[in-house]
Amino acid sequence: MLWIWNTGIVVISLFGFVSAIVFGLGMVMTMVWGMMTLGIILGFVGVLMLAALLPMVKGFEEYG
Repeated sequence: MLWIWNTGIVVISLFGFVSAIVFGLGMVMTMVWGMMTLGIILGFVGVLMLAALLPMVKGFEEYG
């Protein structure tokens, strides 16, 4: 059986990857580089992006 790409799952996966990178960059900016204000803002944006991911994956249970 040929595996067919599902564009929705690919886009959601990329969005999750970018969200995790943004969140992690905010943590690194805060704890390692000493950029407290910008790191907190970027980390909060990453948390919001990850929270927005939850309703996106709600309809994809049947593809697992």
